[in-house]
Amino acid sequence: GEHGSRLWDQVVDNTPSTVMRIVDTSKLSRLCRLWQVWVELDALIAAGDNEPETWVRWLKVGEQWDKLSSDFGIGPASRAKLKATPAPQSTDSPLDQLRRMIANRN
Repeated sequence: GEHGSRLWDQVVDNTPSTVMRIVDTSKLSRLCRLWQVWVELDALIAAGDNEPETWVRWLKVGEQWDKLSSDFGIGPASRAKLKATPAPQSTDSPLDQLRRMIANRN
């Protein structure tokens, strides 16, 4: 969805290539899907949906988001815990490197 795609772009554009690795793409994809679902549930609640089931889903998705987002340094406390490893020298931008890694997975 739109919100998940925007989150993907923000994370990829703002994460140094020394932190982001190909193994992170499936986890990032899951994080973006969680964000999309949470935004949709939040909109339902804002529009007046007071069904307990909606609120329970909103809370559960939020909890999953909090746990997974910390792996990507979303939030000051989790950002401080990120450790970067030296990356191989490349003239490609980090985004181009990630795209190449994703293409090589297939």
